[in-house]
Amino acid sequence: MLLRVDSAGACHELLDWAHAANVRFSVGLDLRESVRAQILKIADQDWVSAVDQDGSERPNGQVAELAGLDLSGWPEGSRVIVRL
Repeated sequence: MLLRVDSAGACHELLDWAHAANVRFSVGLDLRESVRAQILKIADQDWVSAVDQDGSERPNGQVAELAGLDLSGWPEGSRVIVRL
């Protein structure tokens, strides 16, 4: 099961509950200046093609993991993935 919410759902109570219940989640993130700055630091070679549900590469998108943010207050294993 995947819980998917926009940035309004990025609250600790909801995501802590999902983590404790073993529910995977995907949450929008506010595009603050600090986030934009980290995105600009992603090296060209770290971007990979986005994929469709069947695993085939999408011709119109790339994704990368944003590793420069402090996620210590979020559930263990949280990651930030960005898409162009």
